[in-house]
Amino acid sequence: MASISDLISQIQKHYDIVKLEEKGTTAGGKIYEYDLWYKDGDIVRYKRLHIFRGEDGSYWYSENPIPRASPSATKWADALREKAEEELMKHEDIVFWNVLNIDEAHKRAILEVWVDDGTSLKTKKVFIGQKSDNTWNVRIRD
Repeated sequence: MASISDLISQIQKHYDIVKLEEKGTTAGGKIYEYDLWYKDGDIVRYKRLHIFRGEDGSYWYSENPIPRASPSATKWADALREKAEEELMKHEDIVFWNVLNIDEAHKRAILEVWVDDGTSLKTKKVFIGQKSDNTWNVRIRD
């Protein structure tokens, strides 16, 4: 593009823009940054645009969308929570549980549970992991 305003005009033609906000420059003034909110159907999405100026005076841009969790990782975390609810609520003395750490790559997690022993609440740690054969390993420890 011959000018930055021409490039912005082209961007505006390709997106259903809700808001386009100039954020300044980075890299010693060599890269212009813009925040772009645009409609994708009924959803408003966000991208950070980096606009570069070439030695010949032309402009181009790159898009940097917000990173999202992969769908498979999100599905596994949901499966973990369902399995935890199913397994932990079998124990009448467990009154509450919370996920402390999830290792999605190895399909395992550490949880903390609150146990009512009749006189007080005690906390215990729980390991939950999914084996390669898709069965679950659940261990409750003091």
